[in-house]
Amino acid sequence: MKILLIRHADCLQEGFDPEISQLGTIQAKLLAKRLSKIPISMVYVSDLKRTVQTFEEYHQIVKKISFEKTKDIREIYRVLVGGAPKEGTSKNREKEDKERIEKFFKKLISKDHGQIVAIFTHGNVIKYMLSKFLDSDPLRLGPRVSILSAGITLVDFNNGKVDVKFVNNIEHLTDLDSSNNYMVTGKKETYASWQLEILNSL
Repeated sequence: MKILLIRHADCLQEGFDPEISQLGTIQAKLLAKRLSKIPISMVYVSDLKRTVQTFEEYHQIVKKISFEKTKDIREIYRVLVGGAPKEGTSKNREKEDKERIEKFFKKLISKDHGQIVAIFTHGNVIKYMLSKFLDSDPLRLGPRVSILSAGITLVDFNNGKVDVKFVNNIEHLTDLDSSNNYMVTGKKETYASWQLEILNSL
């Protein structure tokens, strides 16, 4: 099973459940175009707006795709991946978020979903899941890896054996320039490779 971990496109920064931004819409369309060329068999989507809107651009192209919207892969509390506590956060959030993402991860690896599964989710969730696949401490891995908007991470999972093929691949965003906070054209793949080197060193 090949698993595509996909972060939602760029979003607005206000409120609990923000929508994707104008830039995010462009990213989502470019992402959708690339994903439409991949024979994906199943999709999981976080039920928050920014992930649903990112997925919908893909769904407009690939209409006949099995998918499931789930709150289990909503963004998780950043302390689970080595981030700083946030004032005003519920005392139970860390425990609850860990329980739901662990539940989803077990479900994911216990089922035969077909050849390629895509997961539209959030940055901290991707960090946490990478740590699970690599049997690494998320508190150690999290601060060392940045997950880019509309980036793709590919994990090859075969009978318990894991091969992380690439992290943060954003080749599909080559129409966007460095003014949008991405590496300039021609260096995007290098950036993804550099991220992979960090993972392999953990």
